[in-house]
Amino acid sequence: MKALVFLGLATSLLLGCVNNESPAPGSSSKAALPVCSAYGGFAGRVCPVSIYALIATPTTYYGKTIAFRGYIHRSPDGTIIVYPSSEAAASNDLASAVLCSSGRESCESYAGKYAELFGDFTDKTEQDFFFKPVGTIKLTHVRSAKYPAER
Repeated sequence: MKALVFLGLATSLLLGCVNNESPAPGSSSKAALPVCSAYGGFAGRVCPVSIYALIATPTTYYGKTIAFRGYIHRSPDGTIIVYPSSEAAASNDLASAVLCSSGRESCESYAGKYAELFGDFTDKTEQDFFFKPVGTIKLTHVRSAKYPAER
């Protein structure tokens, strides 16, 4: 009986030592893809994403129609930039921001406010920045939004 228990424990230990590491980035394992579907009253495929996920993994969303919320800020040179919060805008952290390019609707009309933005996301930026924003959204629709952090 003791031999069977010992054999069972030894087998469990050996099986527990099998290499179960995650595959390295860029390997054959599929990366998590964004869930894109009809969203926000739009019939087309839209990928809703938090601005933080967009900043962390922008390449996942390049070339896609996205929807996210952020604080729209007009910089002194007139560039419209979307930040996660008004505090981030005050610190002018461009590496954690998205440029806003007017398309069917104007980015400028929501400057100084939180908004939900819909549009096509690209890695192209029209200006040369020392700290480059994660990308540009070409706006197709924008609407007011409230952020819980904002009082």
